[in-house]
Amino acid sequence: MDRNWSVFVHLEDSAGFLAGQRDVYPGVGLLATKDLSPGRAWTDEIVVRVAETAYAPEDLSVNVGLYDFATGERMTIADDGMNVASLGDVALLAHEGDVPNPVSVNFGRELELIGYQLSERQVRAGGALTAELFFEGQQVMERDYTVSVQVLDPSTTQIFAQRDSWPQDGSAPTSRWEPGQVVQDMADLNFSPDTPPGEYTLQVVVYWQDDDGGFPRLQRVLPDGQLVDDFVWLTRIRVLPSGQAENP
Repeated sequence: MDRNWSVFVHLEDSAGFLAGQRDVYPGVGLLATKDLSPGRAWTDEIVVRVAETAYAPEDLSVNVGLYDFATGERMTIADDGMNVASLGDVALLAHEGDVPNPVSVNFGRELELIGYQLSERQVRAGGALTAELFFEGQQVMERDYTVSVQVLDPSTTQIFAQRDSWPQDGSAPTSRWEPGQVVQDMADLNFSPDTPPGEYTLQVVVYWQDDDGGFPRLQRVLPDGQLVDDFVWLTRIRVLPSGQAENP
């Protein structure tokens, strides 16, 4: 071979999104493909991690291939120009729970996102989709928190659809929740007709308005008590050109 290739492993879901991926050098970095002689074989064990918030249940296609790390060019592996080989499917199971797609995202030890689902994961520019969120109160809350559901480009933070509201359009303020109470919140997300086609990220933020007019956000709390980001990315959404039909 005339260059050193890297290996990629992609786990692709039914909507065409990557639920997980791993990019490695052959032989855990110990093999340079330029130095391999014809017939040389080796074995790599590659662990691909799937995000805790990945959309599930799903059937994931396991796809592998080689690419040039410097340029991103993929190696052609067949006469028809194919540059990826499918190794079959694996089932991605949802966590156990009584709500769709159970997750565990603790916001400031106040409320926890315990599940979510979308009416669709592909939408036309100018169209709309609905995000259904399930929260559980963690303690008696003194504040009324706003839940912001956003579809954005994470590379630029530009927002293309957004809904900010107290849960259930204001009819279920968090100060009235009981610890352990599960609250369902429906967020309608409307896209402008000039939304650029592409893949975007569904983000959830929980915040309140303080006495100074600011809008502090609740940070996420990990199981070990560590405070991390003040947002969570849930899944990907594809926006199609206006007039192009979505897949069923």
